[in-house]
Amino acid sequence: MGLRGRLHGGRIEDHGWFDETTYAPHGGCFPVYVTGVGAVATVTVSGLPQQQDHDLVVEALREILESMRPG
Repeated sequence: MGLRGRLHGGRIEDHGWFDETTYAPHGGCFPVYVTGVGAVATVTVSGLPQQQDHDLVVEALREILESMRPG
């Protein structure tokens, strides 16, 4: 969401559609999609710098998917 607000300059908080009482303009949430189904969940990490939050989620999901591969 934070990146969406910065695409054309400025901050996400400057856009009328952004409700600061409900949302925070930070990274760390990653959508989970299932082929043939669509979006089924999100994985969220918070507390690190944005990129590190995101990277931690990606690393964890990769490890989970790797562990699910057949023998």
